[in-house]
Amino acid sequence: MLLSHLAPILLIALVLVFILMIFSGILGGSGFVLGTYASQDYDLSEAEKYYTSLTYNMNESIMKVGDSFKWKTGLKEL
Repeated sequence: MLLSHLAPILLIALVLVFILMIFSGILGGSGFVLGTYASQDYDLSEAEKYYTSLTYNMNESIMKVGDSFKWKTGLKEL
């Protein structure tokens, strides 16, 4: 009997807590809730350049591994 009365109260409390968490995240500027990044455009641009160069270098090494004459050099670079 007590459980049948307690379950709706707990459900309502959980919904209220969830709503409060969302609003506090929005008011606090949380990136998770807003879906935005808290970094500058310059930082994102530099990160993109860095990871693009890493990808390019990795692809160059992988292509050397596939070459029958340069495979040892490609393995050393990896």
